[in-house]
Amino acid sequence: MARVVVWMPEHLTGVALPLLADLLPAASLTPLAPDADRDAIAAALAGAEYLIVSGVAIGKEVLAGAPNLRLIQKWGAGVDGIDLAAAARAGVAVANVPGGNAAAVAEHVLALLLTLFKRLLPAITSMREGRWEQAELLSQGLFEIGGKTLGLVGFGHIGRAIATRARAFDMSVIYYKRNPLAPAEERALGVSFRPLPQLLAQADVICVAASLTPEMIGLFTTERFQGMKRSSVFINVSRGAAVNETDLYHALTHGTIAGAALDVFAAEPPTFPPLLQLPNCIATPHIAGRTREAMRAITERCARNVLRVADGQPPQHTADTGSVATG
Repeated sequence: MARVVVWMPEHLTGVALPLLADLLPAASLTPLAPDADRDAIAAALAGAEYLIVSGVAIGKEVLAGAPNLRLIQKWGAGVDGIDLAAAARAGVAVANVPGGNAAAVAEHVLALLLTLFKRLLPAITSMREGRWEQAELLSQGLFEIGGKTLGLVGFGHIGRAIATRARAFDMSVIYYKRNPLAPAEERALGVSFRPLPQLLAQADVICVAASLTPEMIGLFTTERFQGMKRSSVFINVSRGAAVNETDLYHALTHGTIAGAALDVFAAEPPTFPPLLQLPNCIATPHIAGRTREAMRAITERCARNVLRVADGQPPQHTADTGSVATG
């Protein structure tokens, strides 16, 4: 009987565990909360062969306490927080689920963008509070996203999904990634590569959907914001570590850029800094990829990898020590 520890926040475990019970009927499933005490963690990991994780750090100490571990399966795409080198030394495979929530995140990006351009948040709030602020909202400006240029920083599964939907809204799409696509693939997708400074200068909307590689950490600082149009808006659905939030606050309060929408933060949950109180900044609590459909798809793919390893096959979508995905 496979021994599987599901180590995730309880609100995710509540969705994943019943699905895993159906998909892995012969397995022994042990839920483990991120804030579990040392004794509970030690007891759960001592006999674990498979570890399905989200929102917890997996380092050499954890690996030392799980001598029978065969697979660390990330519930999602982002393997930041998992010590890949330590896992490799311990002979433990690490796998993720790339693209499992790409459609969900892409839809969320378009929702955030429309909310900013149509000023939906102040419009809805004013109506609920009994105020008819048509004139005020019109004076601030309502905008169409059709005809605007979307600049994607990162062009993996999520970036492609965003691009497809943005083009349906008649947006032009440019992108930046370390290794540009072949010209034929760009033509098929209707996108164009730009070096990062050029993308920032040309785009009306900049969306960060990149893997959290070392060069991405702290990439968006005052210098980057100053390279954007004053009328541009900035969206981050990657990782909070990609953005200096103090610099973003100053960019928004000094008119360096027009607006921002964030689903991820340097610390989660955030301490609710002044950034989140600005009228030109909207935020959601890291829910972009958490649709019911995405969570089911991710859980199914996690179970599939457990079954593969149990059957003596290598897991799919193994992570390597040179890259860190997001999602």
